[in-house]
Amino acid sequence: MDEDATVLFLTRMLEQAEMILAEIVRISGFVGKDFVGPEKSKFRKFLMDFKYFQKADYWEKEFEKELKLQTLFYSTHGPVFTAFEQVFNLIPEFVQSFSKYSEIGKGNLMAGEEEETIAELEIELVYTTGLLFLNLEKLLPAAIRERIYVAIYRRCATRQNAEFLVDFLAATTSTDTFFKRSQISVDFVRGILTRIEREQLAPRHKRAQFMYVALLFDKHTLDKDSTRMAQICAMVFREEWVFNLGYNIIINLFDAWYYNKSAWYAMNSQIRTVEANRIAENHLKILKSWKLSKSIEVSDFPEVLKQISNFNLSLKWLILHCRSQRYKIIKNPPSSDQFFTWILEISKVELEFLRKFRVNLKNRASQFEEGKERICELLKKLADFFEMGFVSVNQGQKENFLKWLTNLSETIKHLKTDQEDLILQIQRRLKNSSDLLGLDANFTIKELLEKIDSALKNLKILLKLSENSRNQVLRKMEADYLWTIMEDELIPKIQQNFFGPQFSVTAIFTKLSISIRVFGQRMKKLRNFSENLQRKLMSCWSAILEQQLRKVLQIVPKSVFDTMRHVILPKKYISNNLGVENYVEKSVVFERVRNERDVVRATYKIANMSQGISRMMMRKVGTVEINPKKLLEDGIERELYREIKRVIGSPTEIGKFVENLRDLQKMREAFIYVCEFMNLNGNLIWTRAVEDYFGGKLADDGENFMVEMVKRATQARTSRFSSDLMVWKDLKGRKTQFSYDMIYNIERMVPFHPTTSMENAILVELETGVKEHLQTCRKIMLTANLPNPSAWESIFGTADFDKMLKFVHANLPQLTAQISQIGQFLLILRGIGEMKRICGEIHENRIFKELRVSSRKLVELPQVSRNLLRLFAAFSMYDVAKVRFEMRDEMNPVLMMAVIQAIAAKIGDPNFVCPEQFSTGFLFILHQSKMLPILQAILREKLPELARNLHKKRNFGGFLDGLISFV
Repeated sequence: MDEDATVLFLTRMLEQAEMILAEIVRISGFVGKDFVGPEKSKFRKFLMDFKYFQKADYWEKEFEKELKLQTLFYSTHGPVFTAFEQVFNLIPEFVQSFSKYSEIGKGNLMAGEEEETIAELEIELVYTTGLLFLNLEKLLPAAIRERIYVAIYRRCATRQNAEFLVDFLAATTSTDTFFKRSQISVDFVRGILTRIEREQLAPRHKRAQFMYVALLFDKHTLDKDSTRMAQICAMVFREEWVFNLGYNIIINLFDAWYYNKSAWYAMNSQIRTVEANRIAENHLKILKSWKLSKSIEVSDFPEVLKQISNFNLSLKWLILHCRSQRYKIIKNPPSSDQFFTWILEISKVELEFLRKFRVNLKNRASQFEEGKERICELLKKLADFFEMGFVSVNQGQKENFLKWLTNLSETIKHLKTDQEDLILQIQRRLKNSSDLLGLDANFTIKELLEKIDSALKNLKILLKLSENSRNQVLRKMEADYLWTIMEDELIPKIQQNFFGPQFSVTAIFTKLSISIRVFGQRMKKLRNFSENLQRKLMSCWSAILEQQLRKVLQIVPKSVFDTMRHVILPKKYISNNLGVENYVEKSVVFERVRNERDVVRATYKIANMSQGISRMMMRKVGTVEINPKKLLEDGIERELYREIKRVIGSPTEIGKFVENLRDLQKMREAFIYVCEFMNLNGNLIWTRAVEDYFGGKLADDGENFMVEMVKRATQARTSRFSSDLMVWKDLKGRKTQFSYDMIYNIERMVPFHPTTSMENAILVELETGVKEHLQTCRKIMLTANLPNPSAWESIFGTADFDKMLKFVHANLPQLTAQISQIGQFLLILRGIGEMKRICGEIHENRIFKELRVSSRKLVELPQVSRNLLRLFAAFSMYDVAKVRFEMRDEMNPVLMMAVIQAIAAKIGDPNFVCPEQFSTGFLFILHQSKMLPILQAILREKLPELARNLHKKRNFGGFLDGLISFV
C-alpha cells in the first residue's frame, strides 16, 4: 500500500477499535444476573460455557425438552444477545486484519521507510487494541462471555467466524492471553516500543500508557530481557509508574508486573520508597494549601485556572498511587473520605469558574464596552487629581501628562476587540510614567493606578475569552482519572453524602462530563476520525455517565418510599383511626398532634428533595440531554415497581393475595398524597407501574403466581363448581376454595391490571391445553388406524371401533384430566370477564359504554374493526365459550363419540372430576372441530341410546343438556 492508502487503512482500523471498545464498555452494564450467577436462575440449563461444543448434539436434544422455557429465555435476553452479536462479529475481522498488517508493517520498520503520520497511527492502534483486550477481560470475564456466545451461537442460523470466536473468547491463562491470540507480529511490536521512546511520536503524558500496553504484546521482553526492561524503565517509568487506562482500569506496575521477573526487578531498581514519599508529600502540600475562593472575578481567571490545574494534577497522582494492593510504596496515604472531600471542593470551584467564564463569554461585547467606560472614568479621576495639585510636578510635566491622559482616554474609547497588544502597551506606559513622576509616593494616586491596572487586566482577559480558550480551560479541568474509581468508590461515596449540606451532584457530574468533552476534542485534533464516529463514541461514554447519574439519583426515590413506608403510611392511618368520641382525652389529642407533626416533617423533607432535583442546573451529561424532573419521575416509577412487588410478594393462597391488595390500596393513597408534594402526576405514575408489574410478571417469571393459586384452588378432582353460587367448594361441599366474589374484590381494589394479567395467562394455557388434548386424540387415531370419518355409519360396531374403544379406555384418565382442565380455564375466564364488566358498569366506566355502543355498530365500521376487537378482548367484551383456535390437528367425530361412550360410565361417580368443569370443557372441544356436520349427525343417531344410559346416572344433567343443545 502507498502512504495515503496506509493512512486511510490505519485510520479505519483505529475507528473500528474505538467503536468496539466503547460498545463493550457500554453493553457490559446490561449483562443480566442470570449470566453472572446462573446457579439460582431458572434459565441455568441454557447458560452453558464452551463445554457445550464438546457434545452439542446431546445438549440440543436436552434443550428440546424445555422449548417453552427456551423461548422465554431468548425473549427475555434477546436485545442483549443482539448487541453482543454485533460486537463479537466485528472482532474477528479486526484482529485478523491487524495481524496481517503487522506482518507487512514489520518489513517497513526494518527498512526504516515509515512516515511520521503512519508511525503515530500505528502507536495509537496498538494502544487502543490493548485497551480493547484489557476491557474485554475485565468487564466480560470468561464465564460470562462464554455463556453469552453459546446463547448467540445457538440462536443464529448463519454462524460467521464461529471457530475463531470460540478459540478467541475462551478463558485466558497467564501464557495464553488475548494479546498472544491476536498473533500481532512481535517484531512489529518491538519497533513500536522503540518509537514510543522518541517523545516526538508519543506525547510525554501518554508515553507510560503506550509503553505498558505495547509491552503486553511482547511477553518475552517482560519476562526474560532484563537489559531491555531496565532501559525502558529508566527512560519511561522512572517518574510515572501508576496510570489509568480509561474506564475502571488503574495500572500500578508493581502489581501488574509482579509475576514478570525481568520487568519487576527493573522497576524495583528504579523507584525508591524515599523518592516516592517525597513526591507524595509535595502533592499533599498542594492539596492542603488549597484555599477555596468565595468569589471569582475576571481578573482572577489566570491564577484560579493555574491553581485548578495544579490541584487536579496532585489529586490525580495521589489517587492513582495510593491504590496498590500488593506494594504500598506511599506511607500514610489520605483516606477515601479525604479524597472525596478534595474531589467535591475542586468540583465546586470548577463549576463556579465555568459559570463565570460562560457568563463573561456570552456578555463579552457589553462587558468590554463597560470596561472601557470604567477605565476612562478612572483616567478622568486621575487627571482631576493632577489638576487639583495632588502631585508635586512642574507645570510642563503636568500639562504633558494631562494631555497624554486625554489622548489615552480617546485611544481606549476607540479600542477594538482584536487590539490586545495595545492594552499591554498602555499598561507599560502607565507603569513607566508612574515611575518617572514618582506617583507611587502618593497613596491615593497609587491606589487609583492599581485600579486602572486591574481594569486593564480585566479588559485583556475579556479579549482572550473565546470558544478556543474555553477548550483550554476544560483541558485543565480534565478528570479522566475519576472514571477509574467511579463505580467502586466515587458513586458509593456520592450516595452516602447525597443529603449532606455542602454536597453538589451537579458539580461532580459536570467534572466527569468535562472528560468526555476533552476526549472529543482530542479525537478532532489528533485523529482523522469521521464526525459520525466521534458522535457515536461520545454518546456511548455519555450514556455510561447518565446511567451512573440515574443510579445516584435513585437514592431520592428510595428515601421517599422509606419515609412513606415508615412515617406517612402508619401515621396517617393512625391519625385517621383515632375516634371522635375520644377526642377530648389528652392522650388522644397528643397522639394526633405527634402524628401530624411527623407527617408534616416528612412531607417537607420530600418536597425539598424533589424541588432540589427539579432545579438542578445540569441539563447535559456529556453529550446526552437530561431533564432532572424526568429522571426523578423515572426513578420514582422504578422504585414504585419494586415496592409493589414487595407488597404483593408471592402468596400461595387467594385470601393472602386479597389482603396484600388491600395493603397495596392503602399504599396507593399514601403515594398519591406524597406525589402532590413532589409536583408529580401520581395517578399516571401509579398506573404505569401497576401495568408494568402485572403485565410484565408473566414475561419476567415465566409463570403467573395468581394463575397458579387459582388453578390449585379449582382443580377438577379436589373441588366442585356450583353454577348457582358461582363458587368452587371442596368435595364435601363445606369449604369455599374460590369464588367469583374473590375476582370481584381483586378487580374492585386494583382495577383491570391483575385480572387482565390472569386472563391473558389463562388464555395462553387454554390454547396449550386444547392443543395437547388434540395431540393425544391424534395418537389414539393413528394407533387405531381409523378409516375416513365421512363413512361413520359403517364404522360403529366393527372390530376397528372396538379396538379404538379399548385405546380410549386405556387413555381415559389423561383425556378426562385434559378436558376438565380446559373446562376449569373456561369457568375462570368467564368469571373474570363477568366481574370486569360488573365493576366497569358500577364505576360508570366510559370505555365500557363506548365499547358497548361500538359492538352494536361493528358491521357499520369495518375499517376500525381490528382495533375495536383488541379493545373488546382487553376489556373481556367477548364470550369465551365461542373462542376458536387455529389447530394443526383435527378432531375425529368417531373418536369423540367413543370418548362420550367411555366417559358415560364414569358420570355420577363421586370420585370423578367436577361434572360442571368436564361438561364445559367437553362442549368447548366439540366446537373446535371443523367436522361439525358429521359430528352432529353421529350424535343425532346415538343420542337416544346415550340419553337412556345417562338417565340412570346422577349429576349428568349439564353434560346431557349440553349435548342436546349442541345437536
